[in-house]
Amino acid sequence: MDIQLRTNRLEDAPSDPLVKVLLESVPEGAIVIDASNHHVVAMNQRARELLDYSEHQSVQCQCRRIVQSPQCSASCPLDRLLEGRPGRPPEVELYFRGRGAERIFHARTRLILLRDTHGEPI
Repeated sequence: MDIQLRTNRLEDAPSDPLVKVLLESVPEGAIVIDASNHHVVAMNQRARELLDYSEHQSVQCQCRRIVQSPQCSASCPLDRLLEGRPGRPPEVELYFRGRGAERIFHARTRLILLRDTHGEPI
């Protein structure tokens, strides 16, 4: 089944009703990061709860503001994913920092790369 979004710009996708439904249907915390600039463009309700963001607060920021891990500066997991290693999406151990900075927690994370119809990362 093909899913057609009303936009081809990832930063506009969170306002698409289909994207909202898909994102909120994930029971775990889910964060959408633009691969081209490492900006957080959306997160579902569970991620907002864990990171102390209200539904109406903007999360437009660099991912390193939320993801705090030694791996990020040494060998960014997103950049490694963009290198195109075939196989199952990688699981990485990351630390996440909540909005107030006093809330830091550890989580095993699976990175999934979204691609357009031409196979290019979005």
